[in-house]
Amino acid sequence: MTKHDPRAIALAAFVALFALSEPAPASEESDFLAEYAKHEPQLYEQYVKNRRIKVEVTGYGKFEPTGVREGQAEDTIITRGDAFRTNSVVRRVNESKPLVAGAMWFDDEAYSLSRADTGGYKLEEHYPEATRRHQIEDTASRFKLFLPLSFAGGYRVTYYFAMMDSLRNGKQPRHSEVKAFESVVLHGRPAIRVAVVDSHGATTTSYFDPQNHYAFLEYERDKLFTLKGYKDGKMAGVMTYVDGPEGFPIPKEYKEWFILPGGKRVPREEVVFTEFERYTPTDDDFDLEKQFGIKPFPKVPKAPKLSGGRWGRWFWIAAGVLALTTLAIIALRWRRRS
Repeated sequence: MTKHDPRAIALAAFVALFALSEPAPASEESDFLAEYAKHEPQLYEQYVKNRRIKVEVTGYGKFEPTGVREGQAEDTIITRGDAFRTNSVVRRVNESKPLVAGAMWFDDEAYSLSRADTGGYKLEEHYPEATRRHQIEDTASRFKLFLPLSFAGGYRVTYYFAMMDSLRNGKQPRHSEVKAFESVVLHGRPAIRVAVVDSHGATTTSYFDPQNHYAFLEYERDKLFTLKGYKDGKMAGVMTYVDGPEGFPIPKEYKEWFILPGGKRVPREEVVFTEFERYTPTDDDFDLEKQFGIKPFPKVPKAPKLSGGRWGRWFWIAAGVLALTTLAIIALRWRRRS
């Protein structure tokens, strides 16, 4: 929603852990990605391309299991597959005036905007791919459009594993590994289970639907992630679908919890899809100036893909510095937003 959105901060903090890791080669990883690649185009067709989507996102304590409701965002999302636009209204607890914001996302850049006091919109951030690939992915993740294509309710599967591949080729001293890729039964239905163990010993297990092109179903992490690192407990998130008018399940809601050592579930985030319809976008829908009154920046050369070598090492050094800097200032900003 805006440049200091707590959802984006949470993602950046989590990435700080992976920035210190190197995934080890595993046949399970390559097998899963090969199989997932067969289904990903259909997932985009079903969930990302030419859609009008409305979501209501309720945030609780993102960094500690407080269970205290901190605010709600209402996002209207227009998509065309390789781009999306959002118009958002954010209502924070203890603030009478809502924040009106917007974003424009393309596969090679993203814009974050907010309503100015004088009317119209002001630019908060511009993320070009050449230097800000990770922030572009943060923007994609925090608006929940890609939840059906996500790993553990976060980044898209392809980007999540591209990070791991980059770390491997960067030859970092510690590693994360794919420990399982297997068919299982989940709640009485077939599912695909993929488990990743990171260098801190935490296992994140995601489940996908083999009957719906590997759409994300749910995840569980066997440690509780906070601002102070991992603690005893768990984290979990569940995606719920309903039958849609086009012959495949459509998103209904996504809920995420902290799970305390005694088993108590404390809400972390709730996402409700109030509209999910087919929509034919126009050029005006993705015209930054017509929608927000902001002239677009000139295009810059695309960044190298996430692979190894010097780019992989440079990327993660930069990402690590960014994430650690974010952690250093996060408490102050969070108090100001609460």
